[in-house]
Amino acid sequence: MKYYDLNPANPALRATEARLGYSPAPNARNIVLRSGRDVPTQREFNAVSSTNAALLVEACKRGTATIVLPLESPDYWKNDALLMAAVDKNRVFEIPLRPLLHAKYARRAKLMGQLKFFLHRCVKQHAHFVITSRAESEYDLKSPREAIALGQLLGLTKEQAQHALSKECERLLEELGERT
Repeated sequence: MKYYDLNPANPALRATEARLGYSPAPNARNIVLRSGRDVPTQREFNAVSSTNAALLVEACKRGTATIVLPLESPDYWKNDALLMAAVDKNRVFEIPLRPLLHAKYARRAKLMGQLKFFLHRCVKQHAHFVITSRAESEYDLKSPREAIALGQLLGLTKEQAQHALSKECERLLEELGERT
């Protein structure tokens, strides 16, 4: 089974990822949405994030966001509009591991609880999601087995975590290949 890390924050880590067991994948273009003008208009491999949930919903509805990073948006874990927009337009949520690794004490517990609840809702509503590293250094990178174990800590079964690292990524890359 091939595993992919679709969105490292540092593309120079691709060689280290290959040594850990990840297959090569293109880098998404990271876009931080601050206003409606920032929402991408072209269908490209975009990863969007915002502190404004309404902008994430708009990016999902336009269908131009490929990957949606919801963690920066307040109350993302209970935002029905964001979840439904992603499900309706077949968008993919990014679940990054780096924030979990760098959170301290109560913040880590809170983040784990929110992610667990959000992933439970994603599974229940059949929303697509991928697990990524968002690694900025080689110390942030985790092997596919470690990423699967972290997915299990977030309430996923082993099969669901494997799917988020492999089959879901392959589906997304296949869809991108058809667009171009």
